[in-house]
Amino acid sequence: MIKSMTGYGRFVSHNQKRQITIEVKTINHRYLDISCKIPRELYPYENELKKQMKAELSRGRVDVYIACNGEQLTDKKMQVDWDLFDQYLRSIEAIQEKGNIQGSLSIEHILSMENLFYIEEPDVLDEQLLKTIKDGMQEALQQVIEMRTTEGEAIQKDFINRIQSLKSYTVQLEEHAKRLETEQFNSLKEKLEKMLEGQGIDEARIVQEAAIQIEKADIAEELTRLHSHIEQFLEALDKNGSIGRKLDFIAQELLREVNTIASKSILSEVSRIAVEMKSEIEKIKEQVQNIE
Repeated sequence: MIKSMTGYGRFVSHNQKRQITIEVKTINHRYLDISCKIPRELYPYENELKKQMKAELSRGRVDVYIACNGEQLTDKKMQVDWDLFDQYLRSIEAIQEKGNIQGSLSIEHILSMENLFYIEEPDVLDEQLLKTIKDGMQEALQQVIEMRTTEGEAIQKDFINRIQSLKSYTVQLEEHAKRLETEQFNSLKEKLEKMLEGQGIDEARIVQEAAIQIEKADIAEELTRLHSHIEQFLEALDKNGSIGRKLDFIAQELLREVNTIASKSILSEVSRIAVEMKSEIEKIKEQVQNIE
């Protein structure tokens, strides 16, 4: 079963202290590209979170947003650098003694001392809080996968319908190919006779030239390859995993064969069928770009 690369998932956890919101958005991309916008406290766990996503997703642009409202993820504490404070005091005493300066130290002076106060926070998150975030990430990822799967099912149905159309067109081309040789031969023969009329070239030479052109216009090989590519496409649809690139390659090959048939044919009906087939393949190629 194929999956789309478009998905969205959201998780919200809140209690008396804080609310944690996790959003995961995915769109099509050639490779798996994960971008995280998370609180600074989660930076040490970014690789763990990415590993969690890589276990579930194989292709696509993935944008992850984690926000925390209320209390911070870690308990911050105001600390005093007492060693620095002692250095300030000794320096002030030295200045007073040397300059014979009188005066006392006020709280305003202490608060203005640079780098005396600093914020201390733990290097690790509370285990229960980290588990909540990872569980929330998994829930959001499951929503993404469900959306990708649902859209993938719709795209697969569309693929099957279009491939069936290509099969039908290929059968029509085969029917035309059976009478193609005779009709193209007669058409070319008539054109050559008109072009070479009055130049003294015998009919045998004209027949020979027409036969050479007919051989160049033969589409039997292209039809055989078309059948093969169509079957390969259908087989790939039944496989699990990342198949988007393979489907894209097969679609390219389908288009190449149809273009070759169109360039060889001098019959208007074959050209019309080729145009219809190219339209179907272009629509397949467009959809393939969003397949994981």
